[in-house]
Amino acid sequence: MSPSARPPMSRAWRIYLAAGAVVATAYFFAPKGLGHHAIYDTIGISSIIAILLGIRRRRPANALPWYLFAYGNLAFVIGDGIRAFYETTTGQPAPFPGLADVAYLIAYPILISGVVLLVRNRDKVRDRGNLIDALLIATSAGLLFWVYLIRPYTVNPELHWLETTISVAYPVLDLVLLGVAARLMFSPGRRTPAYYLLAGSLAALLTADSFYTVTLLNNTYHTGSPVDAGWLVSYLLWGAAALHPSMSELANPVKQSEDLTISRGRMVVLGAASLLAPSVRIFETARHQDLPPFTTVLPTVILFVLVMIRMSFLVEALSSALERHELAERRRRQSEARFGSLVQHASDVVLVVSGNGSAGGIADGAKVTFQSPSVERVLGFRNDELLEKPLLELIHESDRAATLAVLEEVCAHPTDRHTSVQFRCRHRTGGWREVETTFTNLLADPTVGGVVLNARDVTEQVALQQRLSHQAFHDPLTDLANRTLFRDRVEHALDRRERADESIAVLFLDIDNFKTINDSLGHSVGDQLLVGVADRLRSCVRAGDTAARLGGDEFAILLEDPGSADVVADRIREALSTQFEIDGKELFVTASIGISVSQLSQGVADELLRNADAAMYVAKSRGKGRSIVFRPDMHLRALKRLDLESELRRAIARDEFRLHYQPLVQPGTGRIAGFEALVRWTHPERGLVGPDEFIQIAEDTGLIRPIGRWVMRHAAIQASLWQSKYQQQRLTMSVNLSPQELVSAEIVHEIGRALAESGLDPTTVVIEMTERVLMSDTDATNAKLGELKALGVLLSVDDFGTGYSSLSYLRGFPIDAIKIARPFLDGIPAGEQDTALVRGMIELGHNLGLQVVAEGVERVEQWDALRDMGCDLAQGYFLARPQGPERIEKLLDGIRLEGALKPSDKLDLVGAGGVLGVGPASA
Repeated sequence: MSPSARPPMSRAWRIYLAAGAVVATAYFFAPKGLGHHAIYDTIGISSIIAILLGIRRRRPANALPWYLFAYGNLAFVIGDGIRAFYETTTGQPAPFPGLADVAYLIAYPILISGVVLLVRNRDKVRDRGNLIDALLIATSAGLLFWVYLIRPYTVNPELHWLETTISVAYPVLDLVLLGVAARLMFSPGRRTPAYYLLAGSLAALLTADSFYTVTLLNNTYHTGSPVDAGWLVSYLLWGAAALHPSMSELANPVKQSEDLTISRGRMVVLGAASLLAPSVRIFETARHQDLPPFTTVLPTVILFVLVMIRMSFLVEALSSALERHELAERRRRQSEARFGSLVQHASDVVLVVSGNGSAGGIADGAKVTFQSPSVERVLGFRNDELLEKPLLELIHESDRAATLAVLEEVCAHPTDRHTSVQFRCRHRTGGWREVETTFTNLLADPTVGGVVLNARDVTEQVALQQRLSHQAFHDPLTDLANRTLFRDRVEHALDRRERADESIAVLFLDIDNFKTINDSLGHSVGDQLLVGVADRLRSCVRAGDTAARLGGDEFAILLEDPGSADVVADRIREALSTQFEIDGKELFVTASIGISVSQLSQGVADELLRNADAAMYVAKSRGKGRSIVFRPDMHLRALKRLDLESELRRAIARDEFRLHYQPLVQPGTGRIAGFEALVRWTHPERGLVGPDEFIQIAEDTGLIRPIGRWVMRHAAIQASLWQSKYQQQRLTMSVNLSPQELVSAEIVHEIGRALAESGLDPTTVVIEMTERVLMSDTDATNAKLGELKALGVLLSVDDFGTGYSSLSYLRGFPIDAIKIARPFLDGIPAGEQDTALVRGMIELGHNLGLQVVAEGVERVEQWDALRDMGCDLAQGYFLARPQGPERIEKLLDGIRLEGALKPSDKLDLVGAGGVLGVGPASA
């Protein structure tokens, strides 16, 4: 038969039963002889084959019980075969006892072992109650077996001892089989069809054996008698149970549950078993049969003891369940009390709003049905003041549509669906608080019956995030667009104008002689002047144009209408011609303006800026205070840049670089904690050249790499010398790392070599990087930072707050410190917003376990404010300008001498020269 022609296993057991029933019927109508025995043995053999086939097809996890069932039936078949052979060859009934009885008696222990294994596999816990119930059944049945099946053999003097022994062995083994079958019947788990088929097979076998024993007493058994029907049914049900699809589940472990009750059916069975002893006594007395007293007394005592044990188990289980219930109830009350306390003192707001579960019901008018006490702390509404008020009244009008959409979505989905949304929530005073709210659908929960709103006040975080986001794209001093935002808007304008075949214009503006003003009057005056220039630039452009500060005294303006470029340039020069009044001084400034139109460029933002920059330098070379439109022949600035690049390359070979060091001071104690190494170029003709004039060129040309190596090596050597000379101060050395250096494959090796050559303790080295460097390629950057941390150095974020508004990198990267950028300090302590922002950055850093450094301290008020805020370190011109190593050593020698006089080693905070006595006059 092909596989496709085979009957599916789900129907095989039915086919087997039907075919077996037909063959079994034929057995009783077939003539006595060899064919008659062959039919009987065929049914027995088919049972074995069916069991083995079921094991192979179903592959139960515990197949051993089924194999034992097959072996037990095989022993029965062997016994049947011996009996059939004797009867067909001699024509006489098989003798009793004989070899067939040996095979039969071997079958019982095998079947009993199979049932025991089946019970052990199903009931891993070994339930004592079920065992007692099985013993009750076995004891009661034992009484019947003794009175009607065993005792008659023991009192019959005509039987040989071997006949008596074999005759008694059959009911004794049946009794054991009945006991384990009862244990299987009482075992936990689902009653599958295979279970009932197996139970039916055991019942048929025990019934047939019982009638067989009675016929032996009466000497009435013969082959083909009705007793054979029970054995044939037993064979067929064994096979059907193995073929049924549920046979694989029969030996699987089942989940235990402590049952504190007894089913009605089991009560009937156990009750009948308990009444069996007196019933037998009454029945035999009515038949005038004299039974020895122990015959019923002993089983009655055993049954009584078993019943008492069973009751004790039930009482014990009930007591245990009550204890667990009391414990669970106590924990529930504790949990409710804990939850109530959490709600009472939670900082988050909890509201429950009513709704019928439909989107329309919620949207039409959800009302507050519960408010937590934290509502008063966060929103100002007193206890129960919001109850029965519409939820819409709390939500800002601009946020209602989005918030209600989320609410409707939550209500339209099954219970426990939750979604978060952020919106502005009304405060009792009329203001608005930014809240991050999670909506949870508990409409189906009878204890809640609504949608739960768990709201967290994020007003301060949102304000800080918005401020940082604004700072990322705006100049913190003038609040104009910064270079990043300006470049982005130029690119977008170019894309729009290119599609329309139109042009744009870029103005590049530089304040003439600004450096002189800044150096002579101080950075404070210079910054105020830049703010004034920015204000006047705003008044000169239209709403659709963009004014930006690119850095220093360089500004740029994007004009959507290139035809108005000259007009706007004249307007700017005229606006700047009016005097500026700063700190009681009248200042007059002019500006050189370069104009670049996109038609003359390659249509790229950087090209437009370069062209406008080149035109601006031409304007400066022609007397300043004027505007020039870029022409392609303007290469003066480019040539100058090339010259500076060539001189920069020679400077590396000629070792024209020098390091200046600016102290880092602890505001709380006045101690010098370390220095920042700043590179200077000692040009043979120009003199000392600051980094602002050559670092950008070095980065653009790749020369920053050798310059960076030089700085790292010499800074490490100098730090090592100072640490050896001033051992008690444990001075640190901070070195800036450029973007090109960070992405270099050799940077870790180069820093490690500088540390090894100098013998410098790596834990005193601070590597500073800007936020923009960190965010360029987060995965690669994080890996590189991990390699740097492996050297033992510390990592610091320079100009914190000016690059990216996201704070996530502070947790994602192995950062040790943040350095607050100088523009943030300009408004403290007078400016409340700037002061709050700086305080927030310091608290943020401390909460993340980071050291916080502030740079650009130029006034005593800033110094005092930073000390009060708990800032860890500070640097700036108020403290000391960057100095050469000789001046720094004089400073350190003075501190060491003072330390010898004052054990506290605290610096004197007075003196016009600054905290360290090295102010602008000593630079």
